Amino acid sequence: MKIVSYQFINSRIKQRGFSLVEMAVVLVIIGLLIGGVMQGQSLIRAAKVRDIITTAADLSTGVIAFKDRYGVLPGDSPTAVTDIQGASGNGNGDGLISTAESANVPNHLFSAGFIKGGTTAPIKTVYGSVWLIQRSVAVTGASPCGAGVNNTAPASSINNMMVFSNIPGETAAEVDAKLDDGLFDSGSIRGSSAYTSTIPLCLGIPL
Repeated sequence: MKIVSYQFINSRIKQRGFSLVEMAVVLVIIGLLIGGVMQGQSLIRAAKVRDIITTAADLSTGVIAFKDRYGVLPGDSPTAVTDIQGASGNGNGDGLISTAESANVPNHLFSAGFIKGGTTAPIKTVYGSVWLIQRSVAVTGASPCGAGVNNTAPASSINNMMVFSNIPGETAAEVDAKLDDGLFDSGSIRGSSAYTSTIPLCLGIPL
């Protein structure tokens, strides 16, 4: 009876904990899960970066095509309501997309057949709205970005910009690096604050 009791107790002692092999297997599985999550996050961020770049390219192409056809910028057209079926809101034709004219840009581009979304739908990325607006407004922060894109953006020829809102700093840095110099306060692409910021920012890209 004592031998049976000893064997039972000894058996219970042997069953405690994991063996080194079991621990190694568990650690490998945990490592694979962490690696998979990190890789998945990287792929998602890369897709979002592509979304911004693709949207910028599509908008730039649409604006160029619109200007080739009508001789003015979308939103700024003084005869849009007459020239474009379904369009609403005329501009003043001065070559600058003012705050008021910016609201009509999606309408003019959609009505003319250069973008999808609808006559009243704002232009958006996965992060938020995109505005086409004059550079002087974009850098002062009056609209649409409260902080304003960096106000030392070069070249007087950059009269109008695409302003992307609510962009995480690391995403903005990747977009800038792919299209320009990767710095928020130099080159043609500007951020409203340093890309190291933990707060989402606005990103200005010339038309």
